[in-house]
Parts: sequence; structure tokens; C-alpha cells
Amino acid sequence: MPRLLLLLLALAAAAPAEDSFRGATALHAQAPKRSPVRPVRATVALVDRLPPLRQEYPAVILRHAGGGDVILLPRATASGELLDAAVRTLLLARAAQGNHPSTHRGRAFGTLTVGVRPARAPQAWAERYTPLAQRLVDQLRTAPSRRIEGIGDVPALDFFPPDPRA
Repeated sequence: MPRLLLLLLALAAAAPAEDSFRGATALHAQAPKRSPVRPVRATVALVDRLPPLRQEYPAVILRHAGGGDVILLPRATASGELLDAAVRTLLLARAAQGNHPSTHRGRAFGTLTVGVRPARAPQAWAERYTPLAQRLVDQLRTAPSRRIEGIGDVPALDFFPPDPRA
């Protein structure tokens, strides 16, 4: 019994005082709140041919200066997996350059072309987003054509890429 009493006394002495708990709560309340990130729209379009680049890529992203990202998928090979890879590439580009870039490596640009190299998505990401990407590709195949800057009239849809922090 005396050991239990000593243990209880030791625990009581080690517990933070009520004032220090209030102080920690006050500090937590004063900590800057993370502002909500506003989603930024992107466009996905089906094309017969991708723009010519130095290397061949299965998909391409056009990043227009000041905003307006367009993912181009070849009509013949468009798939949920390919769109998912393009979305992940776009998210990386946005993380590195911002949502509305106007320079790349210190040089101004009108349109920056980014090649997409498909890579296997993490399993949790793939389970959550690849079916959604496939649904978007299926809708894209019947979408009306509209003018895409530098490309012409092609089937296109706007969408909001997922927030990688979610």
C-alpha cells in the first residue's frame, strides 16, 4: 500500500499545474491558423496529337502565364491512370512554381509546356483518385468542343485537382 501512495504522490507532482495548462491553451489559441487554400481550376482536353517536344511524352500540361493549366491527353490513349499521372505532375509543378506562374528558372514565359511521365501512384492515392480520373476521362469523350489557347477546338472539361494535403 505505501508503494501505491508514493506512486500517486509522484504522479501528482509530475502533473502540470492548472495555470501552465491554461498558458499552453492560450498559446495554442494564439497560434496562426492555417488559412484555407482556395482550389484552383484546371482543364483537361482530348487531342488527336500532342504538341511536338524534344522528347515524346504520353501526356502534356500547358501552364499559361498568369494561370490556366491545361492537361492534354491523346484521344487514342487517354485513361484514368494517365490523367491521374498528369494531375500528380500538375500538383508537383504547382507546388514548385505556384498556381499562377509567369517565370520558370528566372525567365518569363507565355506558356510553359510540361511533359508527363507516368509513375505508379501510391496505393491509397490510386484507390481514391484513379476511379474519379477514369470517370472524368469517360465524360471527356462525350464533352463538347471548345477553344483551347494554342490548340484549337477540342473536347475539354474543367475540374478541380485534389488537394494533396487532404
